[in-house]
Amino acid sequence: MPAHSALTVAVPSGDGKTAKASSFPKASTALVQNSSFAKASTALIQKHCKSDVSEEWKKVDDRKIAKLRGILSALQEENQSTQLLKKESEDKEARRALQSTRSSVETRLAACKEKEVLFTKRQFDLRKHVMENQKSLQELESTIEKGEKKSKDEQAECRRLDNEIQALNEELRQKELSKEIESQKIARTSQYKSFLEHVVQ
Repeated sequence: MPAHSALTVAVPSGDGKTAKASSFPKASTALVQNSSFAKASTALIQKHCKSDVSEEWKKVDDRKIAKLRGILSALQEENQSTQLLKKESEDKEARRALQSTRSSVETRLAACKEKEVLFTKRQFDLRKHVMENQKSLQELESTIEKGEKKSKDEQAECRRLDNEIQALNEELRQKELSKEIESQKIARTSQYKSFLEHVVQ
């Protein structure tokens, strides 16, 4: 609330003498200028009140006191109206701030939703890429397994053929050995035959 300066009013005491001046809040210049009633109250205050306590005061009757009290009440009501206007202004400012905050939140929320959509799309693309890679990897693993199996089969076939070749070589060696033995027998028999033929002649 705005600060108020003090005005002094002369009030008669019970013994007929002028009592010590009593004071009440003076409205601010801005408040006085806001209404015609305030202007009128200012005129009455200037007429019946003095700001300098050193001046001589005239006796104030009950009618003037009632008028001053009415002015004071009106100023207080005016002050309440000013407070109400100030409160309404603060409420409007709060509503504007709230609306600005809501707008900012909605903007950020929209940005978050956009990022969420983009994230979901990237996640889907990544999963698709992973699945494709997994499929390719599975195909590659299957090819490797088939190749390894084929290699093992070929190695087994090679070992079988090697064993078969070794067996045939051994058989051939045995046959060649038998042939050599037979050839030696034939050679000896031929010698005996020649000897016998020579003897017979």
